[in-house]
Amino acid sequence: SKCRDVPWGFTNITKFFVNILLIMICGTSLFLSVIYYATGERIYPVDFWTPTISTGTFILALVLMMWDKIRGVQTSGVLFLFWLTLSVAGIAQFLTELSQASVASSEEMKHKMVLYMGYYPAVVVMLVLNLFADPPPRVTDYPKYQKTCPELQTSFASRIVFGWFDQMIWKGCRNPLTVADLWDLRYQDTSDQVVKRFEKNWKKYLERRTENVKVDKNLPQKGKVPKKPVSVLSTMCRICWMPLVSGAFCKLVGDMLTFANPHILLLMIRFIGSKEFMWRGFIYAIGLFVMSELQSLINHQHLINMYVAGLNFRTAIMSAVYKKALRLSNSARKTATVGEVVNLMAVDAQRALDFAPFCHVVWSSPLTFILALYFLWQILGPATLAGLAVMIIIIPLNSLIAKRVKNLQMEQMQYKDDRVKQMNEVLSGIKVLKLYAWEPSFRDQILKIRMKEIS
Repeated sequence: SKCRDVPWGFTNITKFFVNILLIMICGTSLFLSVIYYATGERIYPVDFWTPTISTGTFILALVLMMWDKIRGVQTSGVLFLFWLTLSVAGIAQFLTELSQASVASSEEMKHKMVLYMGYYPAVVVMLVLNLFADPPPRVTDYPKYQKTCPELQTSFASRIVFGWFDQMIWKGCRNPLTVADLWDLRYQDTSDQVVKRFEKNWKKYLERRTENVKVDKNLPQKGKVPKKPVSVLSTMCRICWMPLVSGAFCKLVGDMLTFANPHILLLMIRFIGSKEFMWRGFIYAIGLFVMSELQSLINHQHLINMYVAGLNFRTAIMSAVYKKALRLSNSARKTATVGEVVNLMAVDAQRALDFAPFCHVVWSSPLTFILALYFLWQILGPATLAGLAVMIIIIPLNSLIAKRVKNLQMEQMQYKDDRVKQMNEVLSGIKVLKLYAWEPSFRDQILKIRMKEIS
């Protein structure tokens, strides 16, 4: 890790002692179960396994917390989700213990109630503490930022709900935002680091794509020639594999949650016409709300990850095109106009950014389509085939439209190349153009190309 040694602060000190308290509570529960078993009272296996597993889990949580402190990690998503799960899962038992506090008959039940009254509040305290990040690490290999992005020093929960961006929103509400208000980029997203990663992986890719062949049959030495045309796609995936994988996981979970709401709604409809317990209706209503919120949060995490990957794509492509343009030979310059180079750096690189948020649609759409058909078949039966037939009929039409759009885009890019080339010639020979008063003629030519481009 490039960051190390998170200093002790209020949050991590409190988490440390509360975690120790939880270990002691679970250990005490296990010890009491052993004592009751030794005295001949009836003890179920769950009374041994639950405190044993809980003790081991809390010890593991403590180890992870200390390991994160050494590695300079200010917040842990794993630990936050762990404490959140424990807090939500323990609500029912906590309410049960409160309701049965006055009717506890045996000493065993009283001891369990007292221990749980200390256990559950401690778990909630740990959840609250994990809503905040630990102090910044003492040692870091990253360069110093002039204006550090709050995302780097905020908690996992704040990153999930984008709470770290609130201060920018409030500042924009009070005054118009300027460039000076923006934070510095994360170190791994700066052009310097993106280009370094791209060139390193691109070099490895070219080495893998070449083979040893004889340059001349009469010569024994071997040279390297490409097997076939190369592609930057695999290199792009390597330099941005983390946001791509995170985005794919979020996309998968978000698509699965899309089918959760209809199922919960179906359960609610059945509940209205049944005589089930009232608490089930509340569970369905809460579940409907929670699933919608989770889907929104996860989908936005997918988008932010893919936009980060898209920005890295664009940065790498612009750098590669720029460096290649500087190394072009005289013969190669005749085949590539200035307009084409500018379009590659501006328009085509931007298309890579625009494509990034939708790249996972390639695999998620078929998966969503198959699951939707399956669930519809469970409800509607053969009537589902009518909708499927309509979609199959529309596929050729969509293909024709997509092909037409592609041809129009290619034609538009050609006009754009011509316009940029014409503008470059005008700017290069502006002195001659002024001397001969050719401004109206060239203006008309450029406007004519522009009208073709936008028509």
